[in-house]
Amino acid sequence: MTTLHIASLNDQTEIVKVLLAAGAAVNAKTNNGNTALNLATRKGHTEIVKALLGARAEVNAATNKGTTALHEAAKGGHTDTVKAVAPGAVGTAKNKDGATALHWAALKGHTAEVKRLLAVGAAVNAKAQNGITALHFATIEGHTETVKALLAGGAMVNAKDDEIGTTALHTAALKGHTEIVKALLTAGAAINAKTDLGGATALDLAAMKSHTGIVKLLKAAGGRGRFRE
Repeated sequence: MTTLHIASLNDQTEIVKVLLAAGAAVNAKTNNGNTALNLATRKGHTEIVKALLGARAEVNAATNKGTTALHEAAKGGHTDTVKAVAPGAVGTAKNKDGATALHWAALKGHTAEVKRLLAVGAAVNAKAQNGITALHFATIEGHTETVKALLAGGAMVNAKDDEIGTTALHTAALKGHTEIVKALLTAGAAINAKTDLGGATALDLAAMKSHTGIVKLLKAAGGRGRFRE
């Protein structure tokens, strides 16, 4: 780790500027593959990010795990930092788990970052490991507003994962996320879609977890169950 890495990580803006003016290697990497830009975006140090970019830091430089500056900013919910790196960043870049910055923003429920990433061309239906989309991630964690933003941005409401064939509606019903169930149904979710493993419907999964309100909601909307009615 260089002095520039340390200063960038610890929000020492003036020191970063001095180091850059003296010719510090802006794209030097740590043993883990982190550049100073990776570290600054992780912490949301926007002024340092701007200084590094002004010194020609490589915005799409990836760590050994494939993580870019945009991944870090999106994961942390650092809105101003996302704004700073987004113009030159490859929004479709994936880490070694196949996740994009949009996946990370969705997982953390950072709705503002989701909207910004979509506005600059992030692939809303990109699949991470096991075929998980950003919509799946937001649904798993119960981030209702993020789910709505993704749907408004063109997320495929009936996309299935590659592991057991679950849709976002299956997940929302299983987890008991009532408002997300409503949003997905409004967006045209296939209410009686079956998982690839066992053929369960959303109604089956909600009943299995005793989510009575969701069971009533699904039945009223025409939901059927393989195991229970």
